[in-house]
Amino acid sequence: MNWPTFEQWIKLPKLLSKKEKANLGVFSVLFLISFFFLVLSFYFANTKEVPANGGSYIEGMVGQPESLNPIYAPTSEADKALVELMFAGLYRYDANGNIVPEIAQTTPDIKENGKVYEIHLRDDIFFHDGKKLTADDVLFTIKTIQDADYKSPLRANWLGVTVEKFSDYGVRFKLKNTYPDFADRLTVKIIPAHVWENISAAQFPRSLYNFSQHIGAGPYKLKNLKRDNNGNISAIDLEAFDKYKPARSHISKITFLFFANEKDLILNANLGRIDGLTISQTSGIKNAKFKSYNFNLPRYFAVFFNQSQNPFLANKQARKALNLATNKEEIIKIAFDGKAQIALSPIMPEFYGFNNASQTYSYNLDTAKAILKDIDYNIVDGKLIRTKQDQAVFKSTLKQGSIGEEVKKLQECLATAPAGGPDIYSGKISGIFDKNTTEAVKKFQEKYADDILRPSGLSSGNGLVKEGTRTKLNEVCFNRAKPNEPVKIFLTTSDDPSIPLAKTAELLKEQWGQLGIEVQTVVEPISNLKQEIIRQRNYQALIFGEVLGMVPDPFPFWHSSQTEDPGLNLANYKNETVDKLLEQVRQEPDPIVRQEKYEKFQTLLLDDAPAVFLYNPNNYFLAASKVQGIKEGKGTDFAQKFSQISNWYIKTKRIWK
Repeated sequence: MNWPTFEQWIKLPKLLSKKEKANLGVFSVLFLISFFFLVLSFYFANTKEVPANGGSYIEGMVGQPESLNPIYAPTSEADKALVELMFAGLYRYDANGNIVPEIAQTTPDIKENGKVYEIHLRDDIFFHDGKKLTADDVLFTIKTIQDADYKSPLRANWLGVTVEKFSDYGVRFKLKNTYPDFADRLTVKIIPAHVWENISAAQFPRSLYNFSQHIGAGPYKLKNLKRDNNGNISAIDLEAFDKYKPARSHISKITFLFFANEKDLILNANLGRIDGLTISQTSGIKNAKFKSYNFNLPRYFAVFFNQSQNPFLANKQARKALNLATNKEEIIKIAFDGKAQIALSPIMPEFYGFNNASQTYSYNLDTAKAILKDIDYNIVDGKLIRTKQDQAVFKSTLKQGSIGEEVKKLQECLATAPAGGPDIYSGKISGIFDKNTTEAVKKFQEKYADDILRPSGLSSGNGLVKEGTRTKLNEVCFNRAKPNEPVKIFLTTSDDPSIPLAKTAELLKEQWGQLGIEVQTVVEPISNLKQEIIRQRNYQALIFGEVLGMVPDPFPFWHSSQTEDPGLNLANYKNETVDKLLEQVRQEPDPIVRQEKYEKFQTLLLDDAPAVFLYNPNNYFLAASKVQGIKEGKGTDFAQKFSQISNWYIKTKRIWK
């Protein structure tokens, strides 16, 4: 039987009845539909959906960016996020808190029992201006951080480290002492030498390259920066950097919008004007497009006591009383609507898996009052009064040739007191009043000429420690509390709109007021707080936050070498035993021994009570459902979510399997 010809097929409808024609039409349509779905099914069965380049993402933030220079260890969430996106490091953290290569080709080649780290850089890394990133840029970044003139808060992390290059794309780090967690230091972001090398240390913080002429090697580059009528930054536009390795990010454009407070941020989220935000509470979000993500962060907020600025705070027992008089649960309930965790320790045992210290400070006002009474502080007419004069440390006339314990105390005082410091006396603490001690006493007398020299009719220091000099030494070096004078504490914090620190200060004022203490709160703009208050250590008590790393290292925050700017020891805390523990733990390879040392440090510090550890706020990252590829995990801050930006996508496409 022969198959019908084309001419026969086209004549077929003429041979069919009306009903047969209708049936043929129906069957033809059904065939076409079936064929279409068969093809479609085959296509979907043999292809898969993958991220595609394109789309835009808008993140809303509370506050203002201040500096986008990695060597200044950005502290605001805005700065951290922008630095994370616009800069690259030798290594970075993945979503699980593991260190993975970014600029480096592979993991470091570790030699000489952990004292040498050799790293081979990728040779296809470019800065946003098209210049290649080489070993010279790594050397420049690290040496700039190490240079005290640049006042980088990261400097403590690089003490005792020598950096050199062994090729154009090879870098060698030599450690004075082994440090098992040194790889964590290698996540620091790299800045371009060709941009910064001719800019002086004094000009560094104010350079245009920190903002409008910003250049990094990260996955996104600066496209546009907008300011409002008051000169505040209202928006920053970033665009994907095509040459970023290992691969260009999928989302083509990221915009940051900056708001004055969380209320405005939530309003714009509900109006659909932003695609992502980090907030302390989700109850105000009514827009159903957002999905919540949880990131576990190692940070805490505390009240740091500057013992050199207030005689009451210089007393260990008084600081313990303040800890006991602090109702943390009440603060969290009122200031955070219960959305925060109580902080008990400077190393956050719950994050790092350590044991909690035996020394804790549960709220107990009666015990706090009893402690103060034991050290001769009593509440009189509603005010806390010292009813007994402190004993003077310096009682004798001292001069060149004197020896003994008082001379030793004198040398310690002149070497460490805020009024003196190493510029006044940097000699040996010997207990022998020598020529160097005489010269240091003269400098001290001239520094306090109005109190020491002028009442005696002198115009210059004579180096003799007599009554006037002794009185001032006792006051400056040992913070002697004056009898019958009400206790007053100036409590300083920032107006950071993202965290209710000012509200915390007001609550502490009420709580400590129950001890009869007059608390005066001082709320400063965040930029002024950092530059004028913290750097100068110009505060008595400071409410501030500290962000720890993925591996615990309390050294920058509590070692005595870090009491001056750019160190981060905000309590001016000094304890020789603690110093030794922090030095030892950096070199200890055995994780069990290190944990034991950390826990011993924790116990000693909490017993000294240099701070009141307050809380770690709950924070939530909300992103629109259109944004895919976001993974929950650990991080040092919420900005670290952007270390996974290459996994985020909005657009998709299908490819053959």
